[in-house]
Amino acid sequence: MKEVRLLLLSEAISIADKLRNLLGSTAGLPYTIISKQSFDDAQRAIDSFPVQVVMADMAHEDAIRLLNHLKQSEFNGALVALFDNEGAMTPTSMARCPVQDTLLKSRMDPLLVRQVLRFARQRRHSQLLLAREQSLFTELLNNTPDRIYFKDRNSRFLRVNMGMARAFGFENPDDLRGKSDFDLHPYARAQDAFNDEQKIIQTGQALLGKDETEQHADGHMRWVNTLKMPLRNARREIIGTMGISRDITNEKLAELALEREKKLLSTLLEVLPDNLYVKDANDHYIISNPSHWRELGLENEDQILGKSSADFFPPEINRQLSDQDKKVRKTNEPITNFEEFRPATELHPARWLLTSKVPLKDPVSGEVLLVGISRDITEQKHTQEKLENVIRELRDTQSELIEAEKLKIVGRLASGVAHEVKNPLNIILMAADTLCSEDIDEDERKELCKEIRTAVLKANDVIFELLDFSAAKELKLDLASINLVVERAAKLIHHRSLKAKVKVRLELAADLPQIPMDPQKMEQVLINLIFNAINAMPNGGVIEIRTALEKIGLETEALKGQLIERFRIGDEVMTIAVSDNGMGIDKDNLGKVFEPFFTTGPSGKSSGLGLMVTKNIVERHHGVLTLRNRHTGGVEAKVYLHLDPKIPPNKK
Repeated sequence: MKEVRLLLLSEAISIADKLRNLLGSTAGLPYTIISKQSFDDAQRAIDSFPVQVVMADMAHEDAIRLLNHLKQSEFNGALVALFDNEGAMTPTSMARCPVQDTLLKSRMDPLLVRQVLRFARQRRHSQLLLAREQSLFTELLNNTPDRIYFKDRNSRFLRVNMGMARAFGFENPDDLRGKSDFDLHPYARAQDAFNDEQKIIQTGQALLGKDETEQHADGHMRWVNTLKMPLRNARREIIGTMGISRDITNEKLAELALEREKKLLSTLLEVLPDNLYVKDANDHYIISNPSHWRELGLENEDQILGKSSADFFPPEINRQLSDQDKKVRKTNEPITNFEEFRPATELHPARWLLTSKVPLKDPVSGEVLLVGISRDITEQKHTQEKLENVIRELRDTQSELIEAEKLKIVGRLASGVAHEVKNPLNIILMAADTLCSEDIDEDERKELCKEIRTAVLKANDVIFELLDFSAAKELKLDLASINLVVERAAKLIHHRSLKAKVKVRLELAADLPQIPMDPQKMEQVLINLIFNAINAMPNGGVIEIRTALEKIGLETEALKGQLIERFRIGDEVMTIAVSDNGMGIDKDNLGKVFEPFFTTGPSGKSSGLGLMVTKNIVERHHGVLTLRNRHTGGVEAKVYLHLDPKIPPNKK
């Protein structure tokens, strides 16, 4: 049996002895009496070892002081005041005594003393439990983010927690006491809450989980989930209501967003013309859009859910589909834009489908789902076949046209050769006939020999230009600087340009990279272009030669059409432009300048093979040569060359 320690503050030793005798003479809990005569001694004794009861003799001058000190220090034991008689128990003295019970010295019999001590300890225990529950309740109120409130029968706040106060901009919960929802919400919202609470008071039925909107003073809208119950007193009478409201704004917004996404997805599935479906890990359909289940000859989605492809396709096709699905799940890699042929069935003619399959991990179950989408591309496939046939026909026609054009070029070339060589031969023949006669003098003979030599040289030039055009010699490609090539060509024609009163200006871009070329052949290209420009300015003028890095795509549509045969849009290329300020080329002749023996110069000044040979050299470098009339007058000849020595095969 556990003993109870009782500390007695009294200057009378006899009282302590009497208590020992009284408590020892009757059965019950054993008591140990500790008697102290001063405040300090009593305090030290309490601090030294546990004491369950403190009894203070009210005749002692420090009795009130000790009792109040123990109350303030949250002493867990019971406090008992010992009075001399009933006359000493005045209202004033009782109000100053924070005790659980009292005892009169004149009525100290064993049973009464034990009863007072037992009741005092029970009351103290109840007070401690109540204080603990009140503390826990207060902590719960002040620390929960939910809004907790108690109202009277008129729906005025009796008490609210910090969460409720802060939700409406109050620092202290007491600031809401006596207010109602009409002080916090718009009238319609407050009236709705008031009606709910009055119904609870009348019926005693709680309001469970009602979602409500709140518009605060700053204009923002919040959602709360509210639980309201009747508030009862000790006699179980309803004296008001109490409620808990939880802010569910984030959840509500997420719910609305999810609902919106569901509606968007549902709408998308409804109107999507492609067949879309989702399968679970067991190959069972769990989602199928209308296009898909109609494709299978079904009337609604319920007829496909829970079934597999084996229920709708013949074994051979089902095996192919199953192998695809297994591969996607095993590798966790999607199959995209896969063309598959479906033979004719009772529902559909033979057709082509473009299919994609994507693995998708279910965030809830963790299983790997399979999302499939397919599109009927039969019409596109037929169109593609027709287009390919047309392309083949066009290529055949192109080949025929090229052959025909080649024959025309050969004809023009033969005609040109005949014309250009026949004239010198006629001169040689006539001169030879004259030389064979016996009646010519020496001066005439020398003049005839000179004419023969000139004719032979002209015919020789034509033959060499033709050989240069037709020769299949390999270019001696090497990385070289285009600026150096331009400077050397300008030096070689310097004397000719001075004689023709033509000024040559060079605008060479700095830091140009070296590119693959045959420097000698490229010099020949530049010299030919410069000679053409000089011949186009019989009265003198200015020739500008520019080098630069450019991107394909900034040219006119006419030039772009020529360039995309050997370059891609956006390619960076090296350009060499040679422009003059002469009279330009007639529009009717602009398309003929690259034909053999065509020339716009004076008769006998040009063979008409220079531009043809020049274009041939540029194209053997996998480049492009263009000619255009300038808006300011004259002609610009422009060479486009690749930067990369590894020219794409399809551009060769």
